[in-house]
Amino acid sequence: MPRAQDFWTRSLLAGVSSSAGGPMIQCRRRAFRFSQPISSVLRTLSRSRRSLAGHALGRELSLEGQEFTVSLLLEPHGALVDELAEEMSADEGAVFDIDGSRTCGELLSDIEHGYAWALDLNFAQPEKAGLFWYVSEEKLEPRLGVRAEESGADLEQPLAVARDVSELRAALRAAPSGERVGIFLMREPQYRHTVRRVQIMARYPYAEIRDNLIDRSMRAVDILRYKLAFFGVTRFDPRSDKWLRITLYQGAPFPSELGTGDWDDWIWPA
Repeated sequence: MPRAQDFWTRSLLAGVSSSAGGPMIQCRRRAFRFSQPISSVLRTLSRSRRSLAGHALGRELSLEGQEFTVSLLLEPHGALVDELAEEMSADEGAVFDIDGSRTCGELLSDIEHGYAWALDLNFAQPEKAGLFWYVSEEKLEPRLGVRAEESGADLEQPLAVARDVSELRAALRAAPSGERVGIFLMREPQYRHTVRRVQIMARYPYAEIRDNLIDRSMRAVDILRYKLAFFGVTRFDPRSDKWLRITLYQGAPFPSELGTGDWDDWIWPA
């Protein structure tokens, strides 16, 4: 197994080696040994980061450090892991169905737990619902309108999550706690899309942007920065509060340069 210096991570790990006792990762303060062959470790890590988090190494590192370690273990072994890319697509249909067998009380508990950040907002204040999202007819792109100044709110997209969840919470409080969600939605079908979001959020805690996306002070550029960071953007040049210019992989080495120089710190902005 190559040493960690070959993985661009001397700041994170001291070394990776193989021995009779199995592959070992040397952290700054202690060493961790896997009992499985490295090929098995790679396949397990590629399928689930939780296997690393449950290991002592996972308790030693931050979440970012864990993700970095997993990527460093996987990248040099294309023959073992490239085929797993076919398993990375999300089956949205598997979580899209609403579970109508749950009770209104259980759904209300999910809201209290997963949307606590939204429940103190007062949408009777005009500025808390000052914007609306719509799709432009010309370019079919998301756009923002000012509710008090522009027409088109009747075409609003279902992105007012905080407001919709607050309204669903009020309706659930008025319903019998033991009533099934399916019965509740037969009577109140306008809440279907919100119930679906709440049930997805209960299973996937990172499924929601935790902000009021229709607040008059909301800046779309913050959402853009969040999304683009997933694609490797390391330099942002905002041109307004609605769009920005970006640089992808600024400072990254070319393949021909990987064998020369010290590239450990290229991912950190200068």
